[in-house]
Amino acid sequence: MLMMLACVDEEPEAEPVDVSLIEAEAWVLLGSSEDPWDDRPADAACSALGYEVEGPYFEIDTELCPYGTFSQPALHGVREGDELTIVYWYLDLWSTDYGAEGHVAISVGGEVLVEEFIEIPADAEVRPSVLSAPRDIAEGEEITFHIHNHGYNNWSMGTFEALTVP
Repeated sequence: MLMMLACVDEEPEAEPVDVSLIEAEAWVLLGSSEDPWDDRPADAACSALGYEVEGPYFEIDTELCPYGTFSQPALHGVREGDELTIVYWYLDLWSTDYGAEGHVAISVGGEVLVEEFIEIPADAEVRPSVLSAPRDIAEGEEITFHIHNHGYNNWSMGTFEALTVP
């Protein structure tokens, strides 16, 4: 009796890879009707000279742009539970206003992933956040980077990456 055994080639599990969800050159300033944040002052103004790409990062100078919400579409899709790494930073924060603070927030599809209120004055600091994607994020979904700052300071969006299986 001849027996034949079939070998089933199982595909190896794909290794997770880091993918960037943003690019520095893609940030676009949102107008008041598109801005999802409710702390927009009536006199909010953000000069085009107040933000720029600095090397591989996006920088906001709050002397010229004290309030701004910037948007871009996600470059890749992400699965719920994938690891997200978001890194932003600010230089020394100072203001002549007593009780001043900086407000920074990052959202995807209207869902806030990172939000902080930082008392001013404050020393320069890099602020990394590592979290799990709370839900699937579709390629092209809107990502926002929000800065509202009292004083003349500089903020930078560094990276927004996902560790995901392609």
